[in-house]
Amino acid sequence: MDSLNSKDDKFTTMTDSAQLKSFILNKNINIKEKSKFVKIIPQNLLKISSIHQLKKQLTLTLPTDRSSNLSRENEQFNDKFLVENIEKKQQQLKHKTSRFKNLLNGRRIKTSGDHFQDYKDEYKKVVEAGYNEIEENFQFCQASLHEQRQNLMNAEIELQENQKELELLQDQISTLKEAIFLTKGQSKKSLNDILFRNRLRQNKERKLTQELLEFVNHLSIQYDYHISSLKEYLQSFKTELSEILIENEYTEKS
Repeated sequence: MDSLNSKDDKFTTMTDSAQLKSFILNKNINIKEKSKFVKIIPQNLLKISSIHQLKKQLTLTLPTDRSSNLSRENEQFNDKFLVENIEKKQQQLKHKTSRFKNLLNGRRIKTSGDHFQDYKDEYKKVVEAGYNEIEENFQFCQASLHEQRQNLMNAEIELQENQKELELLQDQISTLKEAIFLTKGQSKKSLNDILFRNRLRQNKERKLTQELLEFVNHLSIQYDYHISSLKEYLQSFKTELSEILIENEYTEKS
């Protein structure tokens, strides 16, 4: 790692020195090019040009709105272009001077390898946080599934108890039937009373069985829904884990 850092430092110093040389050369070239354009114009030429311009002004027609707008737009564009170039040159000069100061002070500048290592560390933190969140969601799903199973077991116990009650009611019905057969010689009124009570008990049995069936159907629907949602979540969790593993392998190889 120290060797890599020393190589990076050498590379940065080489690049900084090369940039410094190119900056000095560009500065000299710019000064030479500017000196080419700075020339003293003789007074005779100024007089001739002024006379020539007066002649042109006399011969030119009045400018139209379109020409004035075009000239104004050209001036604005040229001004904007000059301002952008000046700002760009100032930024480049500031950057070169800061790098030159760093080179003189012996300060180490981060290389692309350092930036890539920082990116890998941040990416690793993000992946670990995502994995912890997925683990918490998975544990929550397991707890909810356990709770649904417990509710289903309680419902099955309640159903068994209701079946026992039904069996008791059926025994009572059978005893009533036997009593009816035994009391054939009794009066019609007492027989009607017995039949009425029997009908009431039958209605209660039908109502109780209907309620039990509805409750069992409701529980089965809830159980199927939770099982399907859990399967979908586990499938998405599996795909996310596989994607995270693939990305980690890719980053480690790179």
